[in-house]
Amino acid sequence: MSQYGAKGRAQAGHDYKKILKYYYKVDVKIQDGFPSKIKVSGHGEMDFQKYLYGLAEMPSDWPSDALKAQAIAGRTYAYSYAKAGKTICITESCQVFSKSKSDNPPSAWKKAVDDTKSMILNNPTNSQYSSTTGGYLNQSGWDVSGKWPQDSYEKKAGSPWFYKAWYTQTYRDNSSTCGRSTPWLNKEEMADIVNAWKVWRKG
Repeated sequence: MSQYGAKGRAQAGHDYKKILKYYYKVDVKIQDGFPSKIKVSGHGEMDFQKYLYGLAEMPSDWPSDALKAQAIAGRTYAYSYAKAGKTICITESCQVFSKSKSDNPPSAWKKAVDDTKSMILNNPTNSQYSSTTGGYLNQSGWDVSGKWPQDSYEKKAGSPWFYKAWYTQTYRDNSSTCGRSTPWLNKEEMADIVNAWKVWRKG
């Protein structure tokens, strides 16, 4: 899931189930017998819901459906750790966790977590997510509502990394494109790569 894409879709009126369905290609389900505890690196065993309150992955002032989508994606990711009895880390390598946020969660984020309690993705290929993808995801395709790039949901949501993730030099749309009109290789550049590979193969 693209988090900025989820924000853009929520702003366009998509509910959290539709957002998750687009990115993960599966529905949401209520998981019976949900683990009550999870092992968190540096914090020992915690109440699962309280752990989710501390996820510092999305600004709490974003649309409620984006927050709910994030809560379910985050819960699904953590569920696999809790189910296996593994310890989940608290950095970007797993999910960013803040103990202070867990102790005093913003009301909008707490509501998103509470409103989706025990909800997870129904057997997704994975439950990974990131801030910005550059507008294209292997599983979902182009994340746009119309024409590219002006109708990209990430661009509409104001992702500061949208153009950087694409091909410009800095984080602004008027940044240098290094003399290119697209990020794709031209025929000559591709031919150079193929020829170099052939030479390497022949030794």
